[in-house]
Amino acid sequence: DLEILRVLVEQNEKRSQAGFALTGAMLPHLRRLSRAMGFTSEQERDLVQGCLLRDLGMAGREDVFTGPRSAMDPTQWPRFRQHPIEGAALLRGLQAPQTAIDVVSAHHERFNGKGFPLGLRGRQIPLAARIVKVVENWVALLVGDALRAPVTPDEALAILSRDAGERFDPDI
Repeated sequence: DLEILRVLVEQNEKRSQAGFALTGAMLPHLRRLSRAMGFTSEQERDLVQGCLLRDLGMAGREDVFTGPRSAMDPTQWPRFRQHPIEGAALLRGLQAPQTAIDVVSAHHERFNGKGFPLGLRGRQIPLAARIVKVVENWVALLVGDALRAPVTPDEALAILSRDAGERFDPDI
């Protein structure tokens, strides 16, 4: 089931993000990190499910919401910031695992409290969401996207280290 979900998510990302499919590239890193942290196979499955569904709240929105944030006008930004809440509500209605709901609801939170949608800080942010945030940014740096060229692993590590405690959990 996770493999079917991965394919669907990747196809949507290719359409909406100018061919940059980030999620599939995240999964090996996410699995490796979850195992290093001692997650059970069930915990890892729920973490992967949350990663795959993290932008579920964007489903059915206009393409401007799925492209670069710089393409949004100021009236669209508040609607974009609600997608974690909307996606988590959809998953709650399906009685999805709490870990998956945590990732969906908090994947845009920042360790320093300046993220969204709730402005959670530090360990108020569920662990699964903190893990996905680090892995998502690691992979985005390595593969690049429509706005930036890929960097080397050493450069990516330097960027993540620089932002530890601000955007990212320093322990992760």
